[in-house]
Amino acid sequence: MELNESFKMYCEGCCPSGPVWEHNLEYWKESQQWPEKVLFLKYDEMMAAPEKYTKKLAEFIGCPFTAEEEREKVVEEVVRLCSFEKLSGLKVNKNGSLSSGKYTFEKLDFFRNGKVGDWSNYLMPEMGKQLTASLRRNFRVLVSLSTNHDFVSGYWSHFPRSG
Repeated sequence: MELNESFKMYCEGCCPSGPVWEHNLEYWKESQQWPEKVLFLKYDEMMAAPEKYTKKLAEFIGCPFTAEEEREKVVEEVVRLCSFEKLSGLKVNKNGSLSSGKYTFEKLDFFRNGKVGDWSNYLMPEMGKQLTASLRRNFRVLVSLSTNHDFVSGYWSHFPRSG
């Protein structure tokens, strides 16, 4: 699939696994209603503080790190083993392809460089503006649902302001 076609589908909320906007919104709503059952994490935040969110995830699944594990740097080791650099280098993530409906994805396409804001190396500025407008349109409801607007602002904090 060409980038322009994929981009258009994403902005329209379509992806091989279903409407992306509805999926995100429903999971976010559930995380607000049932925080002990649904953990909603954001990539930018996890990248900024991976140890913090690794501990948060461990607590969420009922397996918090012990004080001894923290002293022995187990959290840091888990972060290293789950890092973009480590996972993108594994042979299993580089070879073959996966199919979803009528689309086939090469595994080597799953990883670019894992950097926040890297979209600007692949999308034209106008595409960034279109994506921002689409995000604002599709997540407008969140502004009225949340007293904490971090979820909404996090989605477009790395995109240019639309006119």
